[in-house]
Amino acid sequence: MAKKTKKATSAFVTEVVALLAELGEVRAKAMFGGYGLYCGPTFFGLVAYDRLYFKVDDDSRGEFAERGTEPFSPSPGKVMKSYYEVPRGVFESDEELVRWARRAVAVAEVS
Repeated sequence: MAKKTKKATSAFVTEVVALLAELGEVRAKAMFGGYGLYCGPTFFGLVAYDRLYFKVDDDSRGEFAERGTEPFSPSPGKVMKSYYEVPRGVFESDEELVRWARRAVAVAEVS
């Protein structure tokens, strides 16, 4: 079995940034083998393992969990419950993805 690495493909990161352009100044910054996502100065998401994770709080976490996604795990045995994988179904609609991203930005701004 191949070892899972945090490296994300730049093509996926470029696609995510393009899809979220409606939010305003969205950019990806390389960090720790993945990418941090920023809207202006606000760090609201990350890309690792070619998966997108958004910042969550107690109110939004349930919606992610209900859709079967899990929190970000930067290494075996470590879990960051403040970032959850965006459900694949959300990618089917640009508007839905932007809606989820807006919520993540709002959560990050008050954290």
